[in-house]
Amino acid sequence: MSDDDYKRAFYPEIVKHGSLKQALKVEFEKIESELKDKIDGFAGYPELRVKQRSASVTTATEKRLFLCSFRNYDITSAIGNTMSLSDAARSMHNWLILKVKSSDLAKDFDFIKLSERGKVFEQGNYVEWNWQNYEKVINKEFPELISVFQEAKRNEKLRKHIIFTSLNRLGFSNCKIGHISFDVLITPLPAEKFTVSIKDKKENLEGFTPEAAIQAVAENIKDECLECNGIK
Repeated sequence: MSDDDYKRAFYPEIVKHGSLKQALKVEFEKIESELKDKIDGFAGYPELRVKQRSASVTTATEKRLFLCSFRNYDITSAIGNTMSLSDAARSMHNWLILKVKSSDLAKDFDFIKLSERGKVFEQGNYVEWNWQNYEKVINKEFPELISVFQEAKRNEKLRKHIIFTSLNRLGFSNCKIGHISFDVLITPLPAEKFTVSIKDKKENLEGFTPEAAIQAVAENIKDECLECNGIK
């Protein structure tokens, strides 16, 4: 079957309205949701964002199924698959406009399942959970970062911030909630040396020992996340 054949067989509303994006807009209009004017993304992958929350939906190819994702501060809080575009639209309205908790969203719509990250985030323990999660995998997955990670975890200031990995780099966000931003990055060099890249200063400082690298991160990390402040 061709792509058009699948659409005709499984998604008559998409065929009728020209795209998933337009079909979703019609569903929002039916429930008089202001989200009808907030749809972004692509024709076949509409996305919506209201302040720190976002949601998206796309379709399966070989059967009728709308695949939904619900995020908070870029953390996937819940996902869900449903045959009803109407249910997908209503769940997005509840998430983005009514701002229900992810646990309540899952109660209201039985096709929605909470993610582990979503549960931890809702409990207010995400930053520490994130650190502990990396501690479990750092030795195996990022051996070149072990020494700087060990230094970082002992730094009280940095333990309050979001960390992440990007390729072989250890990243630190100004954010203390859940938003990943490439504010300070540590890149390993040969002989246990490291480069520290600082976003605001647009500069790379090379040749640090693990201790000096973490000191440089702590000196340049900020306690205010401009991205979060801009969407709150």
